[in-house]
Amino acid sequence: MMALFDVDKTLIHRSSAHENAFRHAFREVYGVDAGVELIDYHGKTDPVIAEEVLLLRGLEGEEIEGQLPRFLRELREYVKHNINEENIELIDGVEEFLSFLKSMDVPMGLVTGNLREIAFMKLERAGIAGYFSFGGLVVTVLTGIS
Repeated sequence: MMALFDVDKTLIHRSSAHENAFRHAFREVYGVDAGVELIDYHGKTDPVIAEEVLLLRGLEGEEIEGQLPRFLRELREYVKHNINEENIELIDGVEEFLSFLKSMDVPMGLVTGNLREIAFMKLERAGIAGYFSFGGLVVTVLTGIS
């Protein structure tokens, strides 16, 4: 048996650093002033969120894809440099539940739309990264993006 978790709205409430990272990366890489609030982003991967927002702002698929690796690097770097400034709140009962699973020797991992490094930065800041030994962006298996 193992337990798999999403990050946002499952383990933590939200990360403003992650949300702000999108606005920063859109501006730096594509020259577009936009944020994730333009779409319903819950349950989507970071690359899909970026694509949907950029399509809404009039960019073309090839233009988006060509700069996506750079965009994802900007996203990670922004979070890395800003995550320590925020107080990430756990969903009520999360730490107790994770502690219980750990006491039962249940391996725990992540299945999330967050880039792996961003997911673990959020969980580190929230104080629960140590519970998770594997996982990250769901699309990693399909495209190699991580």
